[in-house]
Order: sequence, then structure tokens, then C-alpha cells
Amino acid sequence: LDLGFDGNIAQMDQINGTLKLATPDISLALKEPYLENDTLQLNLPLQFGLSNLKGHLNEAQIGLNHYLINVNGDAEMANNGDINLDLALNTNTLVIEDVLTYLPEKLQNKLSSIEYKGKLSIQDAEVKGTYNDSLMPLISAKILTDKATVNVPRLPYPFTEVDLDANLDLDLNSTANSVTVNAMNAKFNRSDLNVNGVVDDLLGDIGLKLKVKGDVPMTDVKGFLPKNMKLNGRTNLNLTTNFTVEQLMKSLDDYNLNRLKANGTLKIKDF
Repeated sequence: LDLGFDGNIAQMDQINGTLKLATPDISLALKEPYLENDTLQLNLPLQFGLSNLKGHLNEAQIGLNHYLINVNGDAEMANNGDINLDLALNTNTLVIEDVLTYLPEKLQNKLSSIEYKGKLSIQDAEVKGTYNDSLMPLISAKILTDKATVNVPRLPYPFTEVDLDANLDLDLNSTANSVTVNAMNAKFNRSDLNVNGVVDDLLGDIGLKLKVKGDVPMTDVKGFLPKNMKLNGRTNLNLTTNFTVEQLMKSLDDYNLNRLKANGTLKIKDF
């Protein structure tokens, strides 16, 4: 552990300066493990009042393994021990597989059957609210990916060149957790897909309320249909979905699409 402080204490109350900390091996649990044998570096320009236990961070930097998190904002400890947070964060480019290991355990379990590769960035993130034994602060962020890959083993092809622009709203105190997909472009074999909508109930039965448009060769949907069907041509797909990830996975297992709620139009040419 390497710990240092450069600054001053005014009138034995107001601390002004920069706190620096470096440790090669840290573990942290907040209701569940978040850090486990990780490398942590802190460079925290701060103002902190000893009398009111209130601090302000200005262009602080947190280094976690080989990632950098920029932090600005306020933190305060109330008389009852509550920690009130109002923080803004941004990151450098992250590896998706690494990010998943820091998600809440329930969400990790929900996503464990799907493979992800690529990079993402987190912008305009905010952490606001109270942390104590029964409450967690609200988390929001813009998430961007660039040519990522998402592989659902039950599907015949992976989604590639996934460019995502989405907003995450995470409330660990309730079921009000969602990702608003502002725009997502992806390839599915020879299909070009455009998606927007909402993915909700992230910690429960994840719901897919999406609008999907695409230019799709009929041969790309052959894996969803009876094997004796012969398909040719292309279709302009315009589909609205309202089902859960669990329903989708079960339907891919037994080829029973009746449990999937969706409506839309298909315009087929060269059939």
C-alpha cells in the first residue's frame, strides 16, 4: 500500500489537497463482492470538511487495473451513517468481458449464457442517492460500443459489428432497471439490422420491447423454421417485440414460437 497526501488543513476543519493511494491487491464487498484482488490507484484532488463530513472531488481519477475513471462531484456522511452521493463519471475505452465481471451478481447470472466480445465506453455516468445497509444509489450512464460481437449459442449466427448507443438506468433498490436503446446497428450473417426500444427488468425476467428493422436474406432465418422448408429471396423486416429473454431462449430450444409476442410486416422479394 502506497498512501500520500499533499495539501493543508485550515482551522483544523477544512482539508484541501490531493490524496494519492496505490495498492496492487484490493478486495471490496458492498452487499456483494465488487473488487477481488484488483489493482487500485487513486489521485483525488479534494476538499473535505471534518465538521460536516462533506467532501468535493474535482477532476479526480480512479485507476482500476488498466482502466481509468474520471470523477467529479460530492459525497457526504450524515449523522446516522448514511453516505449521500452525487457523482459524475466517465471512463476510457473498456473491454466488455471485463465490465461484465463488475455488474451485480443477479445480472451477471442472467447474461452468463451469452458471449460478448469487443469494447465499450461509458459516458455521462451519474451516481446519485444514499448508500446504507438497505439502500443503494441510483446509477445512470450512456453506453457506446463499436463493432462488438454478441453470440447467443442457441442462434445459428452471432451478431457482429454491433454499434450500440444506449442509456442505462439502474436502481438496485427496485425492479426499475432498464436500458433504453437509442440506436443499434448489427449484422446477423448477411442480414443488416437496426434496433431501438427498451430492455427492462434487468435484475429479473429481462424484457425485450424492441423495434427491429432489417434487410434479411430468407436463408438467414432458416434456423428458426422447420428444416424441410426451402427458402429464397430477401425480406424487408419491420418487427415489434414484447417478450422476455427466458421466453426467447425456451423458444429457441424447442422451436415453439407461440410463446413470443411480436407483430410486424415482411416484404419478400425474389421468393
